[in-house]
Parts: sequence; C-alpha cells; structure tokens
Amino acid sequence: RESLSLAEFIALLNKKRTSAPSWMLRPRAVPYARRGVSMWQLDALQLTFLSSGWLTARCEEFNRENRAAIANGEMFKMAESLYALDKWVVRPVTCPEPDVREAVPAKIREAAGLPEAQHKCSFSELVNPGGVLVDAFVSHFWGHPFEDTMAAL
Repeated sequence: RESLSLAEFIALLNKKRTSAPSWMLRPRAVPYARRGVSMWQLDALQLTFLSSGWLTARCEEFNRENRAAIANGEMFKMAESLYALDKWVVRPVTCPEPDVREAVPAKIREAAGLPEAQHKCSFSELVNPGGVLVDAFVSHFWGHPFEDTMAAL
C-alpha cells in the first residue's frame, strides 16, 4: 500500500492517541535551544550521587554481578561517569512510571532537588520545565569520570 487517505490517517491517529499512555500525549514544551542544566544543578548531582558514594555503590554492584561478562568483553565495566548517571539516575527520574522512578529513592531525589516527572522528558526539562537561557554549550565524552567533567567546568 502506497499511502493512506486523509480519513484513514485521521482514524489511525485517533486510535494511537486513545491507546497511548497519558504521559506520552503531552507535547514538548521547551524548545531545544532553551534546554540546559545550571552549574548549581550539576553540583547537586555530584554531591547527592557521587560524593555520597551512592553511584559508586551502583557501579560496584553492577561490576560484581557482571564480572564474567565484563571479563569476556561482552559488557563494559561501569564507573562514575555520565553513562552511570544516565543508567541509574537520569532514566529513572525522567520516567513518570512509579516502578521505574523508585529505582532512585525519594529521599535521594529530594536531596538532589529532583521533582517527580509528570511525563517522559529529558533531564533538562525535568529540572527546568520553563527552559533556561543558555550562555554556553559544553560538549563532553560521557565516559570521562563525572568528577573530571565537573572540575573542567
């Protein structure tokens, strides 16, 4: 079939809208150019998740549980980098589903100043739902230790 008629497209769209979870229906509100994270928000991440040892414990547990796969080159060892922050902090806290979000205990989310996600969103949208004025864009390698990235900033 080459294409849908307008009526078929509208019917398909309405079907998808009614079957999608409510958190998927919210349109993006923050333009990409206004998505950013401030230094104090990055400092809160470092203090709450790295300086406390919370992220280190997750990495060590992962490395223990996956020792054989890591040794065989099937998986990478986890360290306190943005890969680890993404896996154990960003993805859970930006998901509105309670069973996913609870991977980061409420007390820890509060200490980092992280609100509950009302819909699936980026980390910058979660912490700055109205957007921010971006003065500078910093690109970085996710594999560097997060503390090194923070020291460079």
